[in-house]
Amino acid sequence: MSKVIAVFGAGTGLGLSMAREYGRHGYQVALVGRNEGHLAEVRHVLESEGIESAPFVADLDEADGVPALISAIRGRFGRIDVIEYSPLSAEINFIPAKQLDAKALAGMMNLLLLTPVNIVHEVLPEFTERGTGAIFFTFGATALHPTPNYSGIGTLQSAARHYLMSLQAELKDTGIVASSTVITAMISGSGTDKAMKHSLPEDQYRSIVTVDPDDIAATYWNMQEAGASGEAVLPTPLEMPHSR
Repeated sequence: MSKVIAVFGAGTGLGLSMAREYGRHGYQVALVGRNEGHLAEVRHVLESEGIESAPFVADLDEADGVPALISAIRGRFGRIDVIEYSPLSAEINFIPAKQLDAKALAGMMNLLLLTPVNIVHEVLPEFTERGTGAIFFTFGATALHPTPNYSGIGTLQSAARHYLMSLQAELKDTGIVASSTVITAMISGSGTDKAMKHSLPEDQYRSIVTVDPDDIAATYWNMQEAGASGEAVLPTPLEMPHSR
């Protein structure tokens, strides 16, 4: 039976790169996202490259729907070996900390914290039984560096990062990798990248620092092959502004 990677938040940027990276190594791919058109676009590319995949239309804002979603993926492929979680879209905005309230935070909590925790809760018994598996979370720069006027998203992603780092320690020597990447630039080909390209003047768009999603996918694959949990910062560590 072929191994399976489930990509949560699969789009034309990192999602496609993860699918291609693992597909080239013989994995089948579960593509999870709420935009059926984006999933179809990614699947078409994968089919042209001989990579088997299946779409799963799901709203990752619904944390309680995770058990049924995982069951559906297992029903199609028989197993799950790797999960990668990166569903952030251009529709979610940063909020200055002075303006942040419980209602705004609660509106993002499922997508950025509760859903990924539930996904791990569902797949971890399977990984533990086999003594192998990989859990990958992708974060933005504010999960690592609190930044004035850029709160909300980072508040919840930093909580998810805390959870993942605790998980790393608990899974040591089990054969299960739990790793993350912190992205300090625009991901080329992502929904946000495409939106910026269409909304900004060309010279301003070209000044934006970008990271190739293929490099992120390769980083995850190399972490898994090394069997070592950890965290990478891509494309390079940046100095973020802090209040003093």
